[in-house]
Amino acid sequence: MRACVVLATHADMWASIRSLAASGRVLAARAALDSAQQSVDQAGGESCEEQACSADVRRHAACVDAALAELCAPEEGWACALEGELRARYRHQAGSRVHSTWFVGDLPAPLRSVLAIAREFDLVSSWCRFLMDTQVLSATSLLSLSVYAALWVPPPLTDRDFAVRVDGYDCLDEHGCVLVIFRDSDEDLPVVSDSRVRMRFSRACIRLTPLAGGGTRGELIAHIDPAMPGGLDPPEWLVTWALRVLCPFIFAAARRVAASVGVAAQCPYVQRFAGNEELYGLVAQREAAFRATLPPRGITQAPAEAPTQSMYRRLADMLSASPAAA
Repeated sequence: MRACVVLATHADMWASIRSLAASGRVLAARAALDSAQQSVDQAGGESCEEQACSADVRRHAACVDAALAELCAPEEGWACALEGELRARYRHQAGSRVHSTWFVGDLPAPLRSVLAIAREFDLVSSWCRFLMDTQVLSATSLLSLSVYAALWVPPPLTDRDFAVRVDGYDCLDEHGCVLVIFRDSDEDLPVVSDSRVRMRFSRACIRLTPLAGGGTRGELIAHIDPAMPGGLDPPEWLVTWALRVLCPFIFAAARRVAASVGVAAQCPYVQRFAGNEELYGLVAQREAAFRATLPPRGITQAPAEAPTQSMYRRLADMLSASPAAA
């Protein structure tokens, strides 16, 4: 009888660990593994399937640890590129092909709406003119997918494209945030224009933190090889254009879209919510539980800024100041 009880407890434990991991709560799953070691030993150790599950949980949890450590590190060594509604930092080591950026900005929308912008990646090209041909290549689980996009860059440079594998993690209980970690994807790519140049993501991470009052803080750290010809560094005018014109323009558009999600029934994101209740219902439930722990505070975020003609003029001024060749 005792052996049956031990086996039943063991099975329940692994069912709970798998459920936590499937919902992105890999830190909680790892903690459950650590605390259940005695039960594992009493049951005669881990089966091959359990060993694979344990290794997968610990691998994903280690990725979360590394991303959080970088996001929480001091800003020493980062150059300030932009202050204001969107904060931007830039770093590059001479001789390296990898260029690093760090962005921080608040969006006047709940976590579910902001997360939907990243998850429903194929819709991005409908509101961001600089990201073209956005596609979801595959969705391997509730919180994992591979995506493809092309990025318009000003002449004389050639348009870039990229494909990344994306994994989402719920760290609300442990760190008060949701993480989205992405890296280069091995997915078979769609047939695209031969004129595009492939960018490479060494590693990148987005942290989404629900704020008291209903908004969400977004942070992005990305380490990218822009694939410049001959391994040359990007020209200074291009870096300036990207950090001071392109990125704020995209951020303003993202704020506008995030604030509009769920406002109108015909909003495409509302349709996606209805079509993926398993994911968005879970996010809404977890967000509500977390926000209940936050101190009450009025929403202080300004309304999302819509793209204006002045923004286009700044873009045109930057392009006209660029050299004839790079």
